[in-house]
Amino acid sequence: VWAAWERTQAVARALRAEVIVFQCPASFRPTRENLANVKSFFMRLSAGEHLLAWEPRGEWKPDVIGETCQELNLVHCVDPFQTQPAYGRPIYLRLHGRGGYRYSYAGEELQQLRDMVIRYQAQDRDPIYVMFNNTGMKDDAIRFAAMMGTRPESSS
Repeated sequence: VWAAWERTQAVARALRAEVIVFQCPASFRPTRENLANVKSFFMRLSAGEHLLAWEPRGEWKPDVIGETCQELNLVHCVDPFQTQPAYGRPIYLRLHGRGGYRYSYAGEELQQLRDMVIRYQAQDRDPIYVMFNNTGMKDDAIRFAAMMGTRPESSS
């Protein structure tokens, strides 16, 4: 795990990435042992110039996520169509596709996402990162950026 972290950090530096996302599988349940392992791991990290975002999936309760993120200086990464961020400024939204990875967002859904982002901006939770992680990700990102009046940072 430590070697993977060092490699990830090196790649993030080479790409000039602002955020490194750590996603746990839904099978990684909120047991006492798993929570202790999360804390032990993140306490060892030196984020350096990177923001660290944690995406626990499965049955994690918002209060446990919020307390853990606050304690470890992590941003709670979420799919906003499934749940809301329990902690963090900035906001990191990772859209997996409703009903699965093989998905393209309809214009109405992108409008809902736009409204969410505008609400977060009004709460002074900038910057707000939006990452599409579905088969239509490139087209969805381009359409969403146009709705927001911006250009996607990466269209590949």
